[in-house]
Amino acid sequence: MVEWPDGSPSLVKAAGPGRLVLIEGKMNAAKYTEILEENLLQSALDLRLGRRFTFQHDNDPKHTAKRTKEWLWRKSVHVLEWPSQSPDLNPIEHLWKELKMAVYRRSPSNLTLHYIHLADAFIQSEVQ
Repeated sequence: MVEWPDGSPSLVKAAGPGRLVLIEGKMNAAKYTEILEENLLQSALDLRLGRRFTFQHDNDPKHTAKRTKEWLWRKSVHVLEWPSQSPDLNPIEHLWKELKMAVYRRSPSNLTLHYIHLADAFIQSEVQ
């Protein structure tokens, strides 16, 4: 899973992205686990991963919240351990930079177009 700039997660695999979820408002542990509930396991099935995948997220408070940890444990999701204070290790940060550049090249005139271009760039793999 990766988070969109607004905090919503999406599953990424070499074969392509999983479900992309647009989130309005501020992300918290309750909203995060709701999104996981509605999307994580189904995305894994859609990508033909079954239950053989490792889930990655960083040490953001919503990721380390008791509610999130309990949900992941109940669903038997294998989580990659992530060292604290190590954003440089996260390859997703580099992806976001490339996505921002792809959206900038399209010059969206409003927030809706911004999200459309962002999703399209992500899906179309404009990022090298």
